[in-house]
Amino acid sequence: MPDKKNIIFCITGAGQFLEDACKFIKKLSEQGKYEITIAFSSAGYEVLCMYGLEKIKNYAGSVILEKDQGKSAPFCGRLSKKDYDFVVVAPATANTVSKIACGIADTLVTNIVAQAGKTNTPVFILPTDAEKFQETEIPASIDNKKCESCEYLKNCPCVEVCPNNAIFLTEKKKLRINLMLCNACRKCIFACNYGAVSFGKIVEIQCRDLDIENAGKLEKIEGITVIENLEEIKIS
Repeated sequence: MPDKKNIIFCITGAGQFLEDACKFIKKLSEQGKYEITIAFSSAGYEVLCMYGLEKIKNYAGSVILEKDQGKSAPFCGRLSKKDYDFVVVAPATANTVSKIACGIADTLVTNIVAQAGKTNTPVFILPTDAEKFQETEIPASIDNKKCESCEYLKNCPCVEVCPNNAIFLTEKKKLRINLMLCNACRKCIFACNYGAVSFGKIVEIQCRDLDIENAGKLEKIEGITVIENLEEIKIS
């Protein structure tokens, strides 16, 4: 049996393309031909949890968290040994893209990309901010206008049912969700009789021209291929 291809899949802190990235990792893993290392930026892991997608870790041979890598990101030394066949960054936030475009390597993911360039390891990047107008799904949110009719607001069932105490009532009698505590269990959605809580709501965003320009700059960097969707990655 031929040796497995070794892949580093970097995930940064964006909801855009996040579910697509998880599905792609799962598909590669199930093919049995790839050894996948998932590297999370600090924000990347936080956002993963907000969307309830932590189980993607089960499809990785190893998981690298930025918080465990300090300032020097020693994991990147493995690229120097040419242990990996290629690198994927998806989703790549505007912040990460701008740093890569300017040659800055001061985070786990930007260090991985920089080190890949030094070892001729191909890099595929899926930027979140490549087009002016885009649609994206947001994590759990509350429409407080729908809460105005709720007679149970002081003892809101959404608050009571949350296992992580992520939902709270402000002094101004507005319900809020602390997304740092939310694990997307969706129990609050089923507890609310007024449809005030939603998950995966689609919103339109307008990307900054600066961020779109930076995404375009990536195409000029040797060894980097900018993609519009993950299916563009052709793996032999």
